[in-house]
Amino acid sequence: MLRPSTAPPRASSGWNGSKVHAARPRTATLHRNAGAGGVTAPGIKPDKPNPLPALPATSPVPPSAQSNHVSVSRAPQQKSISTTLDRYARDRLAFAHSIAELSAAPFNTNILLSEGTLSLLNPLLKDCSLHVQTSAILAVARLAENSPEAAEAIVHEGLVQTLISCAESSNRHLKRLSLLALRYTSLHASHLARAIAEQGALPRMVAALSDPDPTVKEAAAWGVGAVAGQGADLAASLASLSVLPPLIACAEEPELGVKRAAVAAIGEVAAHGPSLAHALLTHSALPPLLSLLRHPSSTLRRSSLVSISRLCHTADLAEAVADAGGVESAVRCSAEEDQAVAKAAVGVMEAVVKHSVELAQMAASFGAIGPVVDFLSRARGAAKMPAILTLTHLSCSSESLALACLASSALPALVACLDPCLVPCDLAEPDIKAAVAAAACLAQMGRHSSEHARMVGGDGVLEKMAGIATRFKGRSDFAAAPLPPNSDSKNAAVRRHSDANMFSHPPHILAPTYRQIAKILAKDPAARREMASCGALEAAQRVLHLLRPPDGPASILNSRPSLPDPTPAVAPELSLLAEAVCEINACFPDEIVRYFTPGYEKDMLARLEEVRPPPSPAAVKEDLVLPGDRVAESAPLGQVKVDGSITVERRKSRASFLVR
Repeated sequence: MLRPSTAPPRASSGWNGSKVHAARPRTATLHRNAGAGGVTAPGIKPDKPNPLPALPATSPVPPSAQSNHVSVSRAPQQKSISTTLDRYARDRLAFAHSIAELSAAPFNTNILLSEGTLSLLNPLLKDCSLHVQTSAILAVARLAENSPEAAEAIVHEGLVQTLISCAESSNRHLKRLSLLALRYTSLHASHLARAIAEQGALPRMVAALSDPDPTVKEAAAWGVGAVAGQGADLAASLASLSVLPPLIACAEEPELGVKRAAVAAIGEVAAHGPSLAHALLTHSALPPLLSLLRHPSSTLRRSSLVSISRLCHTADLAEAVADAGGVESAVRCSAEEDQAVAKAAVGVMEAVVKHSVELAQMAASFGAIGPVVDFLSRARGAAKMPAILTLTHLSCSSESLALACLASSALPALVACLDPCLVPCDLAEPDIKAAVAAAACLAQMGRHSSEHARMVGGDGVLEKMAGIATRFKGRSDFAAAPLPPNSDSKNAAVRRHSDANMFSHPPHILAPTYRQIAKILAKDPAARREMASCGALEAAQRVLHLLRPPDGPASILNSRPSLPDPTPAVAPELSLLAEAVCEINACFPDEIVRYFTPGYEKDMLARLEEVRPPPSPAAVKEDLVLPGDRVAESAPLGQVKVDGSITVERRKSRASFLVR
């Protein structure tokens, strides 16, 4: 008979290096179970006697054998449980890591969202494993960056509170990734930024600006800028949480990333009105920004210039920027080869000079005109607009500044902006805006005096300006390019507007054009003579006749399909057009205006029918009854006094006088 061995079981090394006791012989175990009426051995039928006899019920098992039996039976279960748990931990990490890698590609975002990835990542954001939690937050941040729909889902599925909790963690990686996820979520729409603010994310962002880790500071500064850029109320909420002092302190940090994020956030806060800009100046935000204009990084210099320009909301703020050296620094930066930096520098000058004549003169004294003209000559597309606007504000300020702009070769650079729009081809929107702005700038330069107009109006410039107005006559968002008055070459422009089809142009094109022509006519008799002789005055009277017909404006306006219907939307434009034509008429005598008014010939013919010609001298002599009596040659039919005492009557049937 086989009995269980009483020798101590032999230990062996398990899968994890621990000591596991060897299992008892299977035959003995099966035998014990069968003797106790338990499960029989596999492959043995119950009706046959068991070949292994059962142990006696009265023979006790030694204690050492009992403990060995328990440890041997539990060892496989512990190993299986540990293996399952380890596999679950590895699978969670592998899943979060795979989703983070897949979400890095923007074209995978929609597929991941459609499969409900965010709902699967939500419990992993609270995972006990730091690696799983970090990978899950990274995946959420990338999804929010690539898709507005993902940002919406993050807010609606309640992930914001989890991200805020992770931002309060002691681990710097969790802090940084959580703040970046909140930043990307708020970038897409203002209501998402407000939802994040309502759930308490703003105090966490402000507190993270003082974190000792620079990467956390950078992420917090980017988040503050993203939220502040979505509305003035959000920027005011951040200011009420005392965000300005730590934000300005971050701009002075040695790390480049922290500087860039802080400067961008300062610009977003300053863009929302003079009150926030004044608060930034009160907290000494301007000196760090000016000092960064000498930083080697061109991106940081450009961002600093943009933030400085956003501080100039009012004349007082612009004067504070100019007094601190902002204009001088902008003039220096406008000469850089980097077009983005130069454009931002010209934007600072434009933001300063537009407020007052004194600030414009100050900028000119710092030598701002030359660099602006040079930048306009080499700029392309939308980059031209700040330079054109700067020259426009300088030209409007005074005659001397307008002459200074012309002397600095501003005219060829502005005319070059007009040339692309005169070619019949498709143009980009920035080129069209630059052309119209350049035409307005030329008009401002030439409006001061005849000398200014002579310098502007030469070499066919006015023809190009009129061509700009004609080409874009169908655009409702552009007015006509104004014409400079008092120009010696204005006859070409006046002659262009003598076209008989001029009344078919939209009112928003005709009104400013006629108003500028009226300024020319008021100071130049030769221009009045040219307009009357070339047919331009007659065309203007036709326009006025259509606007103010004798039988009421509605009938004629509705009978002309070329003019818009007199709806309330265009009625103010029609009124402005009528006033502009009346300004032109005020420059001419009433007789000439009536002569060119439509219907003047019919009025003259009607008056001819009313006039009765006087009798000829021969007929008067034949009709005299009394020799020596004299009758006025212009005497009408009827009773006439002769020599003051004799009354005669001229009959209609025959020419004769009867003495009474």
